[in-house]
Amino acid sequence: MALSRLLDTDHASETAAWTRDRMRANASTSVLAQANAQPWIALDLLR
Repeated sequence: MALSRLLDTDHASETAAWTRDRMRANASTSVLAQANAQPWIALDLLR
């Protein structure tokens, strides 16, 4: 029983970490796509 709980907890932790990483990757991709579509926005930030 204890081993099962440890494995369940580890699975939940790994799933949460994978989801977090996936969300970060999707956000990064979105930011890059927007920057490529509208490069003048990035230039305006540098001024």
